[in-house]
Amino acid sequence: MIETLAPLTVNLHVKDFVIERVHSKMGFTVRGVQAGCGMLDVPSVLKQMPSQDISVILEHWPPLESSIDDAIALEQEWAARGVEYLHACGCN
Repeated sequence: MIETLAPLTVNLHVKDFVIERVHSKMGFTVRGVQAGCGMLDVPSVLKQMPSQDISVILEHWPPLESSIDDAIALEQEWAARGVEYLHACGCN
């Protein structure tokens, strides 16, 4: 799929995730994680893009927190670390 869409890409959205088996073994849970900590192979995706001149948007799918302050703190942490990770992968 990436090889089909990559030549047309001008804007890439990155949202990392994990898929885990539930305890009962009767299904799966898909949850968001900090960029670089999940199953998305960001370096591989970036290598397939037509050029480094595309824009990259970092998205998050954080877990529910106990308060809005905790949610904001987690988002800020994930954003800072995610931007560092994307820079390390070659995004400007």
